Amino acid sequence: MHILMAEAWCGGLSDGMVADHINGNIDDFSERNIRVVTVEENIRCGSILRRLRRASVLYDCPQLHPMNMDQPDLLDLFERLKSYRGKALDEAIRQEAERLLKERQQ
Repeated sequence: MHILMAEAWCGGLSDGMVADHINGNIDDFSERNIRVVTVEENIRCGSILRRLRRASVLYDCPQLHPMNMDQPDLLDLFERLKSYRGKALDEAIRQEAERLLKERQQ
């Protein structure tokens, strides 16, 4: 289904490209949640999504959970986090949780 949506909304898939569910919810076929990316980008964002879900519970920061974020905000976060790997990624996500928790307290 996501491939059909990518064809309808994004002009289709060329070689090496895949349909990506931005928020990680494979049941969300809405136009705002489907984009076309490289396989590498899809894998990278999947790793970030898993860590965000885990961190939202670990830091009691539900607004960090991908399902609670708007797609533009999530794409912005992907862009800011994509250069980090391993423990550096975990630290960057922890800092993002702290920022969001401060915003919630204000």
